[in-house]
Amino acid sequence: SELVIGPSLMALCHISLFPELRAHIVAAGALPVLLKLMTHHDSKLILAQAIKLCASLSLEPSNKILMSQSGCMHAMFDLVLGVHQDVDRHIQYYAVCSLVNAMYKNDANRLLAVELNGIKPLLTIMRASSHED
Repeated sequence: SELVIGPSLMALCHISLFPELRAHIVAAGALPVLLKLMTHHDSKLILAQAIKLCASLSLEPSNKILMSQSGCMHAMFDLVLGVHQDVDRHIQYYAVCSLVNAMYKNDANRLLAVELNGIKPLLTIMRASSHED
């Protein structure tokens, strides 16, 4: 339930503020849980917290390849477009931040973004945002 998952995600986000602990969070098995939350949870609060945690964990260089191998990068692109869930601008923003962090200084993840047709979702969100202003 949100009453347990939400605070747990927030606690992990706070722990992940310490760079040396990000790899430990992933090693403890966070990515499969985050993937499940990002693909099967309807709560916007939970989605936002899960994707924020992914953004933080993606800052750790050793976690970048694990983000793609776990399927989390694919889920991030789905959240950018709201493919499987009804997402708001905050979730889209955090998903884009997560993708930026996962691709930064990582050629394999940049190539994966192209293979996943990730350029189109990023352009789509840019177009949609430019029409709102």
